[in-house]
Amino acid sequence: RMTGTVLFFVYSNKYICVNRIEGARRYAEKAGWDIQVVERHNADRPLDVNGIIDFWKPVGIIAECAGGMPELSRKTIGRIPLVYLDEDPNGEKGRALYVNSDSPRVGELAAKELLLLDLPHYAFVGWREPRFWSEDRRKSFQAAIRLHGKDCAVFECPPKLPDARRRALLGRWIKALPKPCGVFAVHDPVAEDVLQLASVNGITVPDELAVIGVDDDPIICERTTPPLTSIGLDFEQGGFLCAQLL
Repeated sequence: RMTGTVLFFVYSNKYICVNRIEGARRYAEKAGWDIQVVERHNADRPLDVNGIIDFWKPVGIIAECAGGMPELSRKTIGRIPLVYLDEDPNGEKGRALYVNSDSPRVGELAAKELLLLDLPHYAFVGWREPRFWSEDRRKSFQAAIRLHGKDCAVFECPPKLPDARRRALLGRWIKALPKPCGVFAVHDPVAEDVLQLASVNGITVPDELAVIGVDDDPIICERTTPPLTSIGLDFEQGGFLCAQLL
């Protein structure tokens, strides 16, 4: 029985993390340990992982990376039990325990939802920076669309692009898409951008663009016009599995 404090490093948006933390705490109550959340507030400021570990002296660590916490590695953490969440198992972290959503399955679900509409055109918009989960969703979505004899346009965005420049490029790309078109946005923040830029450019949704996102974030899905269709992931179960593996 492991007692003490477990550090839960988080990077993603608050809606996703709240559910994941709740899942981990659900297991922690049975295990007899506390969870301390460590949030990365500034992507440009490295975390002092060693200092945080020295302060808390944790018995275990859950690292929710989303591809954005290079400071968290076996080298910095040492021999403390560690589980990665949303990190590429084929990346630089090496042999470890990983918990990820099934991104290829997510892409298939998005394709099924949009193919039911029998649209002539389809498109994919990924995350603003290269991420393994974004690529996995793109590949499976694109393969499913092509399987049915249709083409799938992909928004190619150079990495490290300022947000205003990225939105300008995305707006022009959306305007140039052949219509009507089914668009799979890799997750809800990207889908929100697509809907906003469609509105700015006078493109009607869902008549000209049918859009689907991922995460089922109520803060986004309920405030967009029209309300966003989104694939829900079981974030709480993901957090629970991390704690269980730990």
